[in-house]
Amino acid sequence: MASNTKTIYILGAGASANALPQVSDMVDRLLLFNKFISSVISNFSGAPQLRAKIFEFVDGTKKYQTPDTFAKVLKLQRKEEEYNLFKNYLSLFFSFEQIGFSQLDFLRELTFSPEEHKLIPSLTNDLDYRYVQFISSIFHDLSLETLQSAQFRIITWNYDIQFELILSRILNCSVSEIFWKCNLPQGDSPFPLISRMNGIAMLFKGKEKNLLIDQYLQRPNWQNAIDFAETCFLILSNNDRSWDNAMSFAWDNHIDSLPIQDIRAQNTKRVQTDHHLVIIGYSFPNFNRTIDWKLMNALAQHSRTTVYQVPEAFPESIRTLFPFISENCNPVTDKRQFYVPNELLGN
Repeated sequence: MASNTKTIYILGAGASANALPQVSDMVDRLLLFNKFISSVISNFSGAPQLRAKIFEFVDGTKKYQTPDTFAKVLKLQRKEEEYNLFKNYLSLFFSFEQIGFSQLDFLRELTFSPEEHKLIPSLTNDLDYRYVQFISSIFHDLSLETLQSAQFRIITWNYDIQFELILSRILNCSVSEIFWKCNLPQGDSPFPLISRMNGIAMLFKGKEKNLLIDQYLQRPNWQNAIDFAETCFLILSNNDRSWDNAMSFAWDNHIDSLPIQDIRAQNTKRVQTDHHLVIIGYSFPNFNRTIDWKLMNALAQHSRTTVYQVPEAFPESIRTLFPFISENCNPVTDKRQFYVPNELLGN
């Protein structure tokens, strides 16, 4: 890890809970996404087949409780085509959730059940503004050039791009530019600002690797929403194969967009600098446990303190999973803002 790194963050889904669905909400939000697509493509040739497929994906997620577990079942069943299609589906879903289409009135014009109507307000937050508080409290000078000199690093299992979305708005540049700057090593450091253990649920194309989401962020209007739904149809019906997926699960070793295997290998080596370890909204699920064991073992070697920030934090549960964690493991249950150690403030 870079020699000036004072704090290492491990982020789980709870770190984006104010903008994106948690496991308990995932099926309902996927159903709203499916209804959105279905309403636009209803007259398209092949629409009934695609509609059936995307609702099968929701059924599978509901049956196996999480998208990750359903994806692993598809992998174990050697259904490679369906497995890759499901990853594209998830990437489009997370794009939809973060573009801001959900704030448009057209969602209210669709035919929803009373139960579905109750979910619509939860879609109005496309950004988790705790990231704004986090960035503004740490940086006094912020630019693309100063990002890599930050005295913290983020290791995340999350598929979303909340951090990059916030930065793109602050710095007034494209998400693509921010993403590749933050997620690939810069200069002499082998560690990027953000190490993504699962890649991201985003599609990209071209030599510049421009993210699909950039096409729609600037104009989240009705016509743009229709265009996005049509793009979803083309990609999911395999009529547009020009997009690559930057998403990877724990059992996937490599994707072309990000050196996932290298990122995991680097982060599971012994970290040579003293640091604070802050874990936010992560429950250490079984399907990530093999990598988490190596990761936590590496980070624990030089961790001065460990802070576990979840609504109900139980440090003893972490030490049960990882007995080598220091007893200096402190719970933080305040979820209004991300925990920042005092020495990291004023970077």
